Amino acid sequence: MQFLKHYSMNTNQHTKQDVTISDTLKQKIDMTKHLKENNTTYKSHWWRAMSMATALFVHAWIPSLFPTYASDKMNHR
Repeated sequence: MQFLKHYSMNTNQHTKQDVTISDTLKQKIDMTKHLKENNTTYKSHWWRAMSMATALFVHAWIPSLFPTYASDKMNHR
């Protein structure tokens, strides 16, 4: 019986801790804040980030390709 009491106390404790972690994550991961600050949509942000990521990936293997593509995109939008 003490095991069940201890188990239920631990279960309740984890639930409260999970809620706290969840609230903290929600505050830190505000997906819309960055988009609003940059006046962009999720779709356009995704497309722009993926195009830079692809160029950087290719550039990592063949440095002569896309030498300034990502930095140009970042600076000139």
